[in-house]
Amino acid sequence: MAIGDGENDVEMLELASLGIALSNGSEKTKSVANVIGLSNDEDGAADAIYRYAFWATEGHNKHFIQIL
Repeated sequence: MAIGDGENDVEMLELASLGIALSNGSEKTKSVANVIGLSNDEDGAADAIYRYAFWATEGHNKHFIQIL
């Protein structure tokens, strides 16, 4: 899983199993992401970690972990 908002994050998002772009990120970054998350102002990185890393590993969504 990778989280980014700038054009310097594009390659990282493309290589990650789950690429999350913040909603205030560049259009290029959002175009390569698997998911568009909340903005920086809305604590988008923390929200993405909670939703896609912590929540899934707590057994709430075992199917999601198997997909990744």
